[in-house]
Amino acid sequence: MADQRIERYLATIAGRLRSLPPSLREEELREVRQHLDALVASHRARGADESAAVDAALRQFGRPERIGRQIGTVWARRRPPRLWPALVSYPLLVVAIFAMFTLLNDRPTDFPYELGDRLVLAMALPAALLVARVSRYRRARTAHLP
Repeated sequence: MADQRIERYLATIAGRLRSLPPSLREEELREVRQHLDALVASHRARGADESAAVDAALRQFGRPERIGRQIGTVWARRRPPRLWPALVSYPLLVVAIFAMFTLLNDRPTDFPYELGDRLVLAMALPAALLVARVSRYRRARTAHLP
């Protein structure tokens, strides 16, 4: 009975850790199990029977959904940022800005004047965002090197 409650508790935590690689997920679950076993042993040493010790340990450890969410959040912060969203969004932003300049420039006095100017400006505006994202990505990658 007690083992089933701990297994359900761990399964609930594991459900919140699906985004982690399997090896990290197993490592985290193994660590949670060790802490739970230590808490159960501590309550048993104080004179509680097995069932009461498991109940007290689970209550003391906290809600499994919250524990799983916290572990997942910690690992998400440790993971370096991804570069592909910036690389995909840059050409889309260039096309959107170029289209805006082309469609909204209906008078010959509007800036930018020529199609080449519009394209250069459309490429330059989101370039700062791309450079910032790439530099953040490189800093995070060098910080995560072993």
